[in-house]
Amino acid sequence: MKKRKIMAGCTFLTLLLSMAVLTSCGDDKKEEILPEGDPKISFYVVGTVTDPSGAPLQGITMSVKEDYMNFLGYVQMGSTETDEAGKFRTKVFTDATIHNGMVLIAEDPNAAFLNDTLSLLDLPKKKVATGADMLDGGIWELTGDVLLKPAR
Repeated sequence: MKKRKIMAGCTFLTLLLSMAVLTSCGDDKKEEILPEGDPKISFYVVGTVTDPSGAPLQGITMSVKEDYMNFLGYVQMGSTETDEAGKFRTKVFTDATIHNGMVLIAEDPNAAFLNDTLSLLDLPKKKVATGADMLDGGIWELTGDVLLKPAR
C-alpha cells in the first residue's frame, strides 16, 4: 500500500513537471516587446537677442552647452548666430532630458555687449509638432529671449 502511494505521488509529480515544461515552450511566434525608456523628443532653442533699447542684435553667437558631470567643463550641444532680426534657432538634441547643467550662452564676438547665460530649465517650453508614434514625443521648442547689456 505504501509503495502505491509513493508511486502515485511520483507519477503525479512527473505529470505536473511535464506540464510545466510543455506550457513554457509555447509556439515559435515571439511576442513583440517595445523598447524601454523615455519617448524620443527633439528639442530646439529659439529666441531673439536685443539691446536695452529693444533693437535686434545680429551676429551674436548662441550656444547650448551642458556642464558634463561638473568636472569636464561645458560640452557644446548646439550653436548658431542671430540673423538681422536678432532671431536664432538651434537644435539641442534628440532622445535626452533637459537637466540642471544645461545652459544657453549668448556671446558677442565683437565684445560690444556683455555675455549672458540662461538655464534651459528656466526657459518656457512649447510642443510644436506631434510625434509619429507612441515612442516619438515630438518636437519641443524652448524660448530663450535675451537682452544684452553694453560692455561699456
